[in-house]
Amino acid sequence: MGSGKSYLNFDLLVSDLGEQYQVRLIDSPCGQGEHIFSLPFSELELENFILRMGQNRGNVRTLHLESVDIPGVKKLGGALYDCIFGGDIIERFRVSQVIAQKEDKGLRIRLRLSGAPKLIDVPWELLFDTVNNNYIGLSIYTPIIRKLDMATSPRMKRIEGALKVLVMISSPEGYAQLDVEREWRRINTATRKLQDNGRVILKRLEPSLAALQRQLRQDEYHVFHYIGHGGFDRSENDGVLIMERSDKRGHKVSGQHLGTILHDEKSVKLALLNSCNGGRTSVTDPFAGVGQSLLQKGIPAVIAMQFEITDDAAITFSDEFYSVLVDGYPIDAAVTMARKMIYAEANHLEWATPVLYTSIDGGVLLDKREKELEKPRQPSKLSVLLTSLRHYATKVSASGKKRWTKLSTLSLPAAFKHRESGLELGILNALKRREPSSESSIPVIQNYLKSGSKLSVFFIALALVVGSFVWLWNLNGNVINLPHDMTLVRIPQGSFQMGSDQSYSDKPVHKVNIAYDFYMGATEVTFAQYDAYAEAGGKNKPDDRGWGRADRPVINVSWDDAQGYVKWLSGNNNKSLQCRLPSEAEWEYAARAGTQTAYSWGDVVGQNKANCDGCGSEWDNDKTSPVASFKANAFGLYDMHGNVFEWVQDRYHENYQGAPGDGSAWEAGNNNHYILRGGSWNVPPFKSRAVYRYWNYPNGKFDFFGFRVVCTP
Repeated sequence: MGSGKSYLNFDLLVSDLGEQYQVRLIDSPCGQGEHIFSLPFSELELENFILRMGQNRGNVRTLHLESVDIPGVKKLGGALYDCIFGGDIIERFRVSQVIAQKEDKGLRIRLRLSGAPKLIDVPWELLFDTVNNNYIGLSIYTPIIRKLDMATSPRMKRIEGALKVLVMISSPEGYAQLDVEREWRRINTATRKLQDNGRVILKRLEPSLAALQRQLRQDEYHVFHYIGHGGFDRSENDGVLIMERSDKRGHKVSGQHLGTILHDEKSVKLALLNSCNGGRTSVTDPFAGVGQSLLQKGIPAVIAMQFEITDDAAITFSDEFYSVLVDGYPIDAAVTMARKMIYAEANHLEWATPVLYTSIDGGVLLDKREKELEKPRQPSKLSVLLTSLRHYATKVSASGKKRWTKLSTLSLPAAFKHRESGLELGILNALKRREPSSESSIPVIQNYLKSGSKLSVFFIALALVVGSFVWLWNLNGNVINLPHDMTLVRIPQGSFQMGSDQSYSDKPVHKVNIAYDFYMGATEVTFAQYDAYAEAGGKNKPDDRGWGRADRPVINVSWDDAQGYVKWLSGNNNKSLQCRLPSEAEWEYAARAGTQTAYSWGDVVGQNKANCDGCGSEWDNDKTSPVASFKANAFGLYDMHGNVFEWVQDRYHENYQGAPGDGSAWEAGNNNHYILRGGSWNVPPFKSRAVYRYWNYPNGKFDFFGFRVVCTP
């Protein structure tokens, strides 16, 4: 599996029911399911197993591998496998593997254990498939991660340039002395070529919180790597790392204290805790362990050790992990490869010790491709011209009859004869008003026009014809133009089959009859449109992450923010329109545009028809694209698939049982979750289908959340 491969998710939500546990499959390539199970062992039996996992290593932390009960480990792994993959979940798992294989992807198994903290200490990495006689966590095609749910989740942004690793090595007096220097040499050896090429920078740090704070103030780092002793303090109900005081004596540092130092360092994307028991936690608090505390403090991913680990296994893990990571693999794949390397060295137990905790969907820290070897794609002159003319036609539509009449008085011969003045009247001014960044394309257009070629006359005619068509459509009442270049498209009344049989949350498929016309934003609300609202109300403008504002979709807006905008828009238009968020039914009806396929163009995502992680566009899994960068659907709506998830009016319900059938929003219920639809730039095509449902809290703000409006007279 190459580093460029991506993953489909297999999300398992585990909840504590008291005497038993419920596991719900909430997201997979082939639907949902649930299963009730009881642990096949007692708490005491689990603790005894953990003690056997961490046999006495002595001062050199050596493990007597010949004493490991391999059949017993497989038996435990098989029992855990039956717990998770019981009922119809096992069938969903097998089918999902086939789907992932057909798409040339892996299947990421994400255990969501926040609702069952007593199970966090269970060694789920040992899941053993007795039918196929393999540990599923030892395959790069089925990595196992632990996802803890947060109110807000950070984003794993791909690093440009070198991966900067801050390494803290601690072996204080009074504790068993570790072979930390050997590990430091191995890390350097494993990354020497990458360091020489400027791809990795290692910085060794004194083992104290004060030194960490000083170093983070001086420079930015992407990985915090701790090497030393750790554990879980039952009396304090908290995980600890052992750092050093000025007198070289040991100093216990809790995960909460370490997280406080790292919390403000947004550049830090990963913490690797190469210590004993760094992953263990409380049976009542899922965030009590060191690794979990760092996750709660905003670190996107944490690798911690759930049991004691020997020097050899710890060194092997670090060696392989960094080598794979800088080859461009996602973190979860790099962890799996490092586990396999431990296993390959005849260590059939400790490979399961490293645990990956995350609050994100997974990510690549460093691109494999060398920056200097990348050649940015240069659009052809013809491509630039067509894009500019498209912007011009849109501007004609939004500007109304007056400007169109002015330009249309130029006959084709006159336009050619007076091409520079004609250009100034039409295309140049439209481009400058529409998109300042289009200035660079103006000389291209001028060259075409000045050349006097038939091609230039053809494209002028094309612009006039397209503009005329859009203008006439406007006169017929199918389009309403609002201030700030907002175009509303009439969506005709009709009925459709809502939902699908693929996922539990999409069922049951039911008929929705929308017995009224409504007007929907042709595009997602843009920064230019939202900024006008923010300026008018004295509100803060959302962060654009440096991607650009103007006609990019507004991001980092919550459901509450969207409600404020539509209320403002209702009072600031000349058409006496009442504006709101679309209902979930209206949104899906508009996205389908008369189809019943996964996407408005068919069941296969294809290439360059949308912006998502795997849609084949230049913006995939990187950033938002300008609105209307792709072909509109049959209703004239852009970006209904991908770009940003769009808030709708409805509260979230687990499925459609009892949902309205008249197109209205489903606002009943006491939960505080609201629906988003349409997928985004950073999720796979599966999540960009017309039926896919996502939810978040009304105050949730992310760089892949946006919205569009619906208005009615």
